[in-house]
Amino acid sequence: MRQETQHWDNIRIGVELVIAGVGQTGLSPTVRIRRTSDGQWWSGAAWGGTATDVAMVETDVTDLPGFYSYAIPSGGLVYADGAEGYLSVVKETTLSLMEHVVTDQLLQSSWDDLRTDHVTAGSFGTGVVVYALSALAKGECATAVWNEPLAGHVTVGFAGQFLNDTAALPDAGTIADTVWDEVAGDHTAGGSMGELANNATPALIADQVWDEAAGDHVAGGSMGELQATAASGLTASAIADAVWDEVASDHTTALSMGLIANVSAGLTQYNHRLKSPAYDAEGRLLTATLSLYHTSAAADADAGAFSNITLAMTYDGDGNLATILAKD
Repeated sequence: MRQETQHWDNIRIGVELVIAGVGQTGLSPTVRIRRTSDGQWWSGAAWGGTATDVAMVETDVTDLPGFYSYAIPSGGLVYADGAEGYLSVVKETTLSLMEHVVTDQLLQSSWDDLRTDHVTAGSFGTGVVVYALSALAKGECATAVWNEPLAGHVTVGFAGQFLNDTAALPDAGTIADTVWDEVAGDHTAGGSMGELANNATPALIADQVWDEAAGDHVAGGSMGELQATAASGLTASAIADAVWDEVASDHTTALSMGLIANVSAGLTQYNHRLKSPAYDAEGRLLTATLSLYHTSAAADADAGAFSNITLAMTYDGDGNLATILAKD
């Protein structure tokens, strides 16, 4: 008797007919197949109550001489949980051979099995049902990962520990303070910022600034651009022309030379207006505002005054003018 295990959807009964090491070809072995689950016999076309000898086929006369087999057609195979398999009787009359073969069926592949068929509490099947990723939406998985408490993941070398360490980092201000408070002598590696900070002196820095290639620094409004412009042929005469050709209205910063020039022009060119006069009971002027304009048109329109000068007058006991105070 021979016992085999085969997958439930591919049941094949085979026999080797060999004498003295030589495969015997041209024979006509048969097989009777009985289904263990219900005692039914295979007729070659269907299961029934009558035992039938079904012809086996010689597989390959040249490469597998002496090997004969019979495969139950797929239509005769039905998956059934708990089915026990098949009992077969192989016969070959020429050699007076008879052999019994027990075929146990291997049921559905573990990964193809339905999870709902495995619900016994505590079993591996139950674990797969509960935790199978295919049953979870991607969003749920992502949410579960990001909602994990960091404190529960501190194994060195893993992402959890990295995130824990990152979360514990100080704020940017504290990091900056720590950098600037570092002892310079602890950082002397060649080419490092520490080495540069250790070796930097005012003279060295000045030399580095002035030795920089002008062409490397051309950002608008920068000292580098000014240097590059000067190097390209700017002369003292050109600079003077640029200063005196500046539009006066662009320079009104308090106490600047530009503002002083503007005020002087406003007073000497008469582009000014006396406003808001206040008098005492005897008709003497006490206070007023002198507004200065860049053009006569602006003065006429009382628009765009670049300076407003406050005037205040005092008088002596005889009613004569004593002081005039003018301030912005």
